[in-house]
Amino acid sequence: MLNLKYWIVGLSLASGFVVSSEVANSVPRQADYFCYEQTAYGEVVNLTEICQKVQQKSASTNTGAKNSNSSTKESNAASTDRVRIEGQARKKKLEFSDYSYDGKMLVGTIKNRTGKSISDISVVYEIEVREGEGKWRSVDNGKVLANNESVAKGGKTNFSTSGMRSGDRVTITDVEFD
Repeated sequence: MLNLKYWIVGLSLASGFVVSSEVANSVPRQADYFCYEQTAYGEVVNLTEICQKVQQKSASTNTGAKNSNSSTKESNAASTDRVRIEGQARKKKLEFSDYSYDGKMLVGTIKNRTGKSISDISVVYEIEVREGEGKWRSVDNGKVLANNESVAKGGKTNFSTSGMRSGDRVTITDVEFD
């Protein structure tokens, strides 16, 4: 009778391991999917179909970009052509690079060539719209602080605007600093 109890307990434990291992194997795991997301509760969600669509879309976009490389360069040139550096901004010993304007946001980099450390750098700009061939009208102006409070001689800092009024081009008219 005692042996029978041990057999029953042993069989029930063994069947429990078999059932639990089958259940564990039927629950999706990360390795089951090419693309997945794991929820906060540990559930694995299959995103393979979505990822494949995104890959196909980006592959066709990249192919198009390779074929139209010159148009990408032209659009980058157009965004830098929309920025002019004039007046006092040209006369100061600062070098502008990587600047662009997309009609709503002005970004760029300033390199300090003054031979000394400078601080509190502000870029003064004017937003203009085209009124005709060679005719421009100022619609707004403003000032933006550079990202770094001070820049050592030879150092660089970036600047970027947000919430600008829309326009066709921007003229950087001055750069103020201490």
